[in-house]
Order: sequence, then C-alpha cells, then structure tokens
Amino acid sequence: MRVSRIAEIIGARVEGDDQVEITGIAKIEEAMPGEITFLSNQKYEKYVATTRASAIIVADDFKTDRKNIALVRVKDPYVGFVFALRTLLPPAELLPAGIHPLAYISPGARLGNDLRVGPFVSIMDGAAVGDRSVIMNGSVIGRGAAE
Repeated sequence: MRVSRIAEIIGARVEGDDQVEITGIAKIEEAMPGEITFLSNQKYEKYVATTRASAIIVADDFKTDRKNIALVRVKDPYVGFVFALRTLLPPAELLPAGIHPLAYISPGARLGNDLRVGPFVSIMDGAAVGDRSVIMNGSVIGRGAAE
C-alpha cells in the first residue's frame, strides 16, 4: 500500500515521496525499507537519523533535517500508528461465519443472526444467543441462559 493511501486513511499529510510502497510496520529502531514506523515519544527521536524505515508517522510540528524518508504528519502520531496498524495488519477473524458442524444446538435454543460458533460448543434448551455473537470452541451456553 502506498504512503499516500495510508495518509488518506489516517487523516494525515505526507511530506516527501508519497508513492513509496509500504509492505509492513515496525518499531523505529528495527524498521527496514518498505516498512512504516512512528515517533510519539521524544526518547526515540534519536532513531529518526538511523531508521531504515521508508516512512515515519510523526507529529505535525516535528522537525528533522532528514530528506530521504516520507514523513506522515498527524496531530497524534500514536493514534495514527494504531490506525495504520489496523490497516496494514487487520485482525484475523476468530472463527469463520456460521455454526461449526461439530457444535450441538438444542432445538429449543433461540439463535440470533450472523453467528460464529466453533466446534464442540453446546447451546442448551432455552438458551438465547444474540446477533453477531462469537462462541469459541468448547463453550457451553447453559439451559435458559439469556443474551
């Protein structure tokens, strides 16, 4: 994903090459070419001169003489980093959509919509499970349990 797209997603502006391709995210002292990092704590400012990252998320007022790196300027670099992290590394789904074939669902249970139910789950008679619930492997929803 290009730096320009990351900046658009996190509400930032880019200073430098906004067409740099970003393939990962890392700590400022460990970042490699193709990765983006961030600076929100002054004690890490010394790494700006040596980081190998292709881009750094920094505060709007951050100053540096470094020219060969894209600066992604935002009001709060930590918040910007969190949004970039979620964009580049979206959380994996805990379970696929639907009810696993090895789950037991009592005919007397009430089920909501868009469930994710893992294997070896038991949902007992009279239990009610709400919409968009995620019930992990081996869980038991007891008799009469409400949403």
